[in-house]
Amino acid sequence: MRYIMKALIIDTETTGLDYKKDSIIEIAAVLADLDNQMILAQRASLIYAVTNQESEKITGITQDMLDYVKNSQDDPFNQIKIMSEHADCIIAHNAEFDKNFVEFLGYKFKNKKLESLEWVCSCYDIIYDRELENKKLSTIANAYSVNNSEAHRALTDVQMLLNILYKLSNINEQLTSILLDKKKPEYKIISLAPFDKKNEVKKAGFRWDGIKKHWFKKIRAKDDDEFINLVLGFNFKVKVLE
Repeated sequence: MRYIMKALIIDTETTGLDYKKDSIIEIAAVLADLDNQMILAQRASLIYAVTNQESEKITGITQDMLDYVKNSQDDPFNQIKIMSEHADCIIAHNAEFDKNFVEFLGYKFKNKKLESLEWVCSCYDIIYDRELENKKLSTIANAYSVNNSEAHRALTDVQMLLNILYKLSNINEQLTSILLDKKKPEYKIISLAPFDKKNEVKKAGFRWDGIKKHWFKKIRAKDDDEFINLVLGFNFKVKVLE
């Protein structure tokens, strides 16, 4: 079996949580050889947008910093396009968040190789062999004794995630299995459980959508039988979205 050799790890900092109305203010990417624990290339760029106090408080990125790059002719995505040519997959923490922003805001990179790469979520796809209170990047970093003192800047978060991946002896095997699984059809299901079952829903792998205000989970199944078995495995009612 061929194991994944190189991964493009991406992180974005944004003005908010809603990709339909908020903006990317920083993007970082690192191309890494996971076998040899080597960084092959990296890029971090601020992107002009009008920020807000909440975003500044979380990221430390001020309006003055963004104003400085307002008239820059540099294409922050050009090197990411080049790096993608050498990658086997993209990894991001809470990957759906970053992917939604990158694609919706028009930064599709116009690159066939990058657009064909699967996004792997280090929060929900990758299995960790340590007991974790939650799946926050900082929590996972603490569990693996990885420094997380400078969180919430795109490049430092990417480097933090990379150092966590280096700690996983089976990361290439995991990525190979994850990418094979992603070839199966995907279904989104929503929990219909009452509020007092919140902990049970969360334990079953559902996550909270702060925009749509519901608990959801994405599952993959190769056929109807596997899909039915997965859905019937929950101890509460669910709704399948087409």
